[in-house]
Amino acid sequence: MENLNVGDISAFQDLAERFSKKEIAPLALEKDRYPFADFQEEAVKVAASVGLLGMTLPEKYGGMGQGMRALGAVLEVIARADASMAAVILTQALARAVIIELGPPETAEKWVALEKDGLTLLLAFPLYEDPENLPESISAKRDGNSFKLDGAIGYLACLPVARAAIVPAKIADTGKSGFFLVETTMKGMTVSEPVVSLGLRGCPAADLELKNVSVPSSNQLGGEDGAEKFVEAVEHFRGPLAAIALGILHGAYSASLNYTKDRYQAKKQIIEHHMVRRMLSQMVSWIDIASPAVAHACLTADRDEICSASELLSIQEIVTMAATRATTDAVQTLGGYGYMHEYGQEKRMRDAKQLQAVFGSSRTRIMNVMDRQLQTSG
Repeated sequence: MENLNVGDISAFQDLAERFSKKEIAPLALEKDRYPFADFQEEAVKVAASVGLLGMTLPEKYGGMGQGMRALGAVLEVIARADASMAAVILTQALARAVIIELGPPETAEKWVALEKDGLTLLLAFPLYEDPENLPESISAKRDGNSFKLDGAIGYLACLPVARAAIVPAKIADTGKSGFFLVETTMKGMTVSEPVVSLGLRGCPAADLELKNVSVPSSNQLGGEDGAEKFVEAVEHFRGPLAAIALGILHGAYSASLNYTKDRYQAKKQIIEHHMVRRMLSQMVSWIDIASPAVAHACLTADRDEICSASELLSIQEIVTMAATRATTDAVQTLGGYGYMHEYGQEKRMRDAKQLQAVFGSSRTRIMNVMDRQLQTSG
């Protein structure tokens, strides 16, 4: 991917800013109640029409053909207004990247376009699973030119609003892990009621059960090397994921700063109180540290540079952890109002905590960092 200059990145950020102000910010809190509020279908449709939904999608498929740096810049801006919408865009970029990199051309031609039958095409993805240790709760048995899939997988991102899903499965005759693209309307498919999540509620999730579902061989992704290829594809997106956490951090700091400058307690601005200023200073420090780390992760992916085995994993862990701690402080800066939904800080705190579960739990991620170090040290 050709490197972008600052002007190019600024243009994408300006586009994301206009989109966020017009389509996202006015309804972010109201829509943060899925399934008890509607999915932001119209906003997603607009995101597709202006190119934000297809940032990394190759131009021949109707996308912008950009890399992780541009995607990260856009997700950071959008996450300042609503991390859920940023998570939806990340999920769609990931799903399409996996289909293009692992699937046959005919499958990509059919499923990576942004629109299908006049509607925005959304795909479900195992966003909350550890790419290196995916569940083997679905079995795939060869049946001529197709596979029969049986089993279940929980918590697929965007499943309640998706037309198809990417699911991992254990190939019965080889014992290896594989991946399949399954249409949600296929016979034998059962989508659960939407799961009420802690955060990122505007990026809805649900469980999927498959009973003797017949999937054509062309819908197998990655062949016999699917698991290894899947990890490589996902690795590139750790930077953009961290960019969402950075956006949450920016949003929390901005809201805290504005509130503490505008309000008074004990006849002085709240920001003049020592502990409040200390929490704000800590947020600034996290932003100063996280910003170059996120940019580095995105650029590393774009340039296909060799980095340490644990570097991108560590950046994801540190930045998402910083967002979680910063949003906890951000709630405190607003006092009792910080816990009220209409002020937005408690949403950011929930979103940041939910984001820590993407690509596996934080505890698992920490163990993976050490596992990679031991592997490289021999």
